Amino acid sequence: MRVLLQIIIILSLPLLQVRQAPQEYRAKTDSLIIKRPVAYASIDHVFEKYRNDTLVLNYLKLKSGRTNYAEGLSYSNAHLARIYQNNGLFTEAHVSFMEALEASDQSENPEFKVNTLVKLGRLHEETDSLKTAIYFYQDALSITDS
Repeated sequence: MRVLLQIIIILSLPLLQVRQAPQEYRAKTDSLIIKRPVAYASIDHVFEKYRNDTLVLNYLKLKSGRTNYAEGLSYSNAHLARIYQNNGLFTEAHVSFMEALEASDQSENPEFKVNTLVKLGRLHEETDSLKTAIYFYQDALSITDS
């Protein structure tokens, strides 16, 4: 019985530890915040292997918010929203996409706004809110046409 208890405790220790953002990622985030690239591809190149990691994306969101780095904030919120959407959490996805849209308004790169508007359109299309989806698609088109 005592051995069984020890085995259970040993096996559950990893579950009790609070997961932190990997050191490698924290260093990449700090470097990105210093360089402040405005191109979506530049940010995505650094974080492509973390696109589905909510812990890492929340860390980028936190650091970007603290340093007023609009592109990082828009990127992290949009990817968090996509994760929520893929898991059927449509309200959370909408909120995160709207936060990404707000950050993209402050960005120097309209690519972030267009990208977010298209993703919002897809979200609303998926939830059968077609008029709202069309609104977001038209807004994205008006930006690309100008």
